[in-house]
Amino acid sequence: MSSARLRAKDPDKAREYAHSYYMRNREKFAQAQKERRKRLGSVLKERQRWYGMKHVHGITKEQFDAMLVAQNGVCGLCGGPPRGRHNQWHIDHDHTTDVIRGLLCMTCNPAIERADSSEGWLERAAEWVKRGKV
Repeated sequence: MSSARLRAKDPDKAREYAHSYYMRNREKFAQAQKERRKRLGSVLKERQRWYGMKHVHGITKEQFDAMLVAQNGVCGLCGGPPRGRHNQWHIDHDHTTDVIRGLLCMTCNPAIERADSSEGWLERAAEWVKRGKV
């Protein structure tokens, strides 16, 4: 019986068979996956990045690029280039409404997250910075 017919006739049995086949051949699957990652590494990373943006934030690469152009290619908060471990932009959004505010560098994003989620934090931080001024 073909796998398509088995899936149609008895999906649980088909799933069980697929799992047992995988378990018997997992080293072969792991090696094939390793070779695929080696061959397509940067392509896969880029594809996953845009897939995530579309399905997490609901924006396409074109919309992202338009936001970056609207911000003149700089961080919406500090006006600098992308910074941080990956030198990528972060899509800043309100965690309650999911409304996208713009693009931030990875240095500014945690500060905005803190200010957004902790009432009065920004004011306390400003006062804290003033302590060292003469």
